[in-house]
Amino acid sequence: MSGLPISVLFKNDQLRVVHQPGDSDWLLITFNPRGVIRQETGFWGQEVAAKLRLNTLSFVTTNDNWYPTADMLAAVAAAQPVLDQFGEKVTYGASMGGYAALKHGPLVGATTAISFNPQASINPADLANGDTRYARYFRPALHAGMCIGPGEAPANSLMLYDPFFPLDVWQADMIVAANPWVKRIACHLLGHRTVIPFAGTAIVEQLFTLCRQGDQAAVQRFAMQQRKRHWSRAQAGITEATRRHAAWGEALFRNHADRLPKPDWVQMQFDRANMLARPQPALAEPILLSVLERQPQHAGSLRLLSALLSRRGAVAEARALAEQWVSHAPESAPAHYQLIDLLLKEQRPQAAVLIAEKALQLAPDSAETRFRLAEAQLAAGQVDAARENYRLACLAAPADARVSRMKATLGA
Repeated sequence: MSGLPISVLFKNDQLRVVHQPGDSDWLLITFNPRGVIRQETGFWGQEVAAKLRLNTLSFVTTNDNWYPTADMLAAVAAAQPVLDQFGEKVTYGASMGGYAALKHGPLVGATTAISFNPQASINPADLANGDTRYARYFRPALHAGMCIGPGEAPANSLMLYDPFFPLDVWQADMIVAANPWVKRIACHLLGHRTVIPFAGTAIVEQLFTLCRQGDQAAVQRFAMQQRKRHWSRAQAGITEATRRHAAWGEALFRNHADRLPKPDWVQMQFDRANMLARPQPALAEPILLSVLERQPQHAGSLRLLSALLSRRGAVAEARALAEQWVSHAPESAPAHYQLIDLLLKEQRPQAAVLIAEKALQLAPDSAETRFRLAEAQLAAGQVDAARENYRLACLAAPADARVSRMKATLGA
């Protein structure tokens, strides 16, 4: 893709480190958001780094693991010869990757961190506000001490997030409380997708330049400019129109649809369907079908349409979509969970057990997967096996609401 020699410096069950040389006198260090990058030498930000010919080191997760510290220590040790070549190092990531850009910035010697909508932690014990969006990815064995603590963010850290998106605001407040020097950059009405308006080589190059200079006001002005120019500005209007009246949202969307690139068209349609899914599911279904016509592997649409079909009793159709989701995203635990639930609805517990066992191979330390497997085994009459997986799940998540229910059922 880039024509530049790319090498893998480190690889284990959780991470790999990819090095792509360039011409810059500083080192870009990228961290990917959730979602598996299957190509061995692929990484988040690869195309723009190649076009700008930036020296780049990328830490790539093999699953949605939030960059466990123990694995990062091993990975950084392997990458140290590259890190030692540069005095200026810039970490760059979004969401899960935004967390790592801040948390592990000192570990890689970062002079600047560029972090889009990061989490301070996904540990439920740290999240007293009830932000459970990513709690299913928390694994005690991997994530001890994961919260971004005092003094852990690099000195020149810039955090871009939507100040009207409450859960991200709460996480941002946690980060700044522990690291007051972190510069807040407001990206209004973008939700958890603040990185979207910053696509494009020239835009990213300018963002890197301004952030490296540490000029908060200049970065804020630049962010506002990109926000106004991007389709996401129209999206805010379409979202509000859809919320008020579905037909208004549809009309406004059609006014913009022909001018949208395919990824943006897909995202906007999915967002509309997501908003309509609960109050007007009959309107959401055809929108999701239109997304899948353009992008058959769109995980969000497969998930949501499967859930809507299941809700109205079309379980076989819902299960077929869940199977497509698992096929397109074999490393996705939520895809496996949805398929397990639907197989149990179809009274096919043996098939559910097989899927749960595959899910457990992906995340052997996951309490959620253990609970799912125990439930499937119990439905299949495998009581002893269910009791053992229930016991292991309880050890990992003793406060889970399912503990008392399964305890009563299994008599454990």
